[in-house]
Amino acid sequence: MLFAVVALHLAVSRYDVLTDRQAPATVDAGNWFAFGNAVLGHSSRSGSIVYPPVVPLLLVGLSRIVGVIAAVGLVGAVSATLPAVSVYAVLRTAHLRWVAVALASLLGASASVGEAAAWGGFPQLIGLAAVVVFLVSLDRVLQAPAWRSALVAGSLWTLILATSHFVAIFAALAAAATGALALAAVQSDRQGWVRDRVPKLLVLVLPVVAVMPLYAPLLGAITANKSNDAAVDTVGFSNLFDTVAYTFRDAPVVWRLLMLCAVCAPLATWERWRRPEWRLHVAGLLALVTAVAITHQVRFMAFLPLVTVSGVALWVIAGAMTPPAPARWFRGPMAAVAAIVLVVQATSASHLFVAQREFYGVVDPSTFAGLEWTRRHTPTTTTLAVPSVDQAPLGWWVEGYDRRPTFYGSPLQWLSFPDELRRARIANSILTPTFPDEASLSAARRAGIDLVLVPKRGVEYNPASLRSFLQHHPDRVAYQNAGIVILRTDRG
Repeated sequence: MLFAVVALHLAVSRYDVLTDRQAPATVDAGNWFAFGNAVLGHSSRSGSIVYPPVVPLLLVGLSRIVGVIAAVGLVGAVSATLPAVSVYAVLRTAHLRWVAVALASLLGASASVGEAAAWGGFPQLIGLAAVVVFLVSLDRVLQAPAWRSALVAGSLWTLILATSHFVAIFAALAAAATGALALAAVQSDRQGWVRDRVPKLLVLVLPVVAVMPLYAPLLGAITANKSNDAAVDTVGFSNLFDTVAYTFRDAPVVWRLLMLCAVCAPLATWERWRRPEWRLHVAGLLALVTAVAITHQVRFMAFLPLVTVSGVALWVIAGAMTPPAPARWFRGPMAAVAAIVLVVQATSASHLFVAQREFYGVVDPSTFAGLEWTRRHTPTTTTLAVPSVDQAPLGWWVEGYDRRPTFYGSPLQWLSFPDELRRARIANSILTPTFPDEASLSAARRAGIDLVLVPKRGVEYNPASLRSFLQHHPDRVAYQNAGIVILRTDRG
């Protein structure tokens, strides 16, 4: 009951922040709308641009019921709460009561989860929740092979594949490690052990075969794009500690101590190496280290809080943190300290979430009004262009919400597919700091662009130059409000 209250509070408070203005939140949600519309055949986006469909279809479907602003708020708030719910459910099955509440609440209120919700990482959050239960279900299949357990694990694996390729990579690495550790724990007849489990584990192969038409172009495009900025997107020994500090910035002292416990837990509890709780924690730790070491992608550090929580749970299950009998009176004060830590951490994370929502809120009310005007007053064949806003691809929202062909300016590191990279390069070459002028508008026209949406904030243009151009070329203005101007590329 206590955790239900905490989870509900987290969801409601995040929903309030995500819907606190007359414009939808996050950067990436616009991209999810574009993907969802493409799946439903309501988009001009190239069919070569693909993504797992769960979140895109969920957002598009929900927006038709409650509107786009509320849909983003609901999916963001719920997806940010799901990892904590998943961790709580698993820890309760391990007969951890108050510890389950504390660790799940700590994860649910963390700045890492909040940031993912703020930028629109809904697939990552839903996949994160699914991977926790998936690994537990997989381990049960390995312990006692049964078709029912195999079908549960297969269903969760399918959900992960259909939700996030990023989480699927982590899940595959952790699943492989879980299987290897389970096999190592077998004391006799390993061939018979493998033979009994292979038919059940084939259930995990079928979803992979089913999603190959989706994953082949997706992973191929991600691998082929060499535009990533190492200073932003990668992690190595030189910035490892800074990355950890950023991940745990809501309660750094608490999280770092817990992380140290998690790293040391496998050695401190070595005598339990045949137990599921040891195996699952080590599998997650190995998957995290392997993913970061191979890809250097900072995104995989999002799994660090989860691995930290599982390591602390391992200590508790093993009894390594249980006071000896004469000191059991000490548990009351410790519970009080834990409660204070949770309150402080939740307060810090709550304030951070407001700042995170503001930072990633590329669509303000004025811009959203411009998108509404374009959606209502232009033919679906109208080709649009839009610059990046604060180095974020606002064009995802233009393409996803307006459902018009769009050339969007963006740093190339945020893009993967050849078609969107092609359009971004054209947009970047036209929407330079000297825009707008006759030369750049003529170049846009030659590229097949009909209208250019120009936000008045977060772009590289000189406000005085923009005002001067608008005064001398009023015939170019198709629509204007306090925060955005929409320019024609012809003279009207």
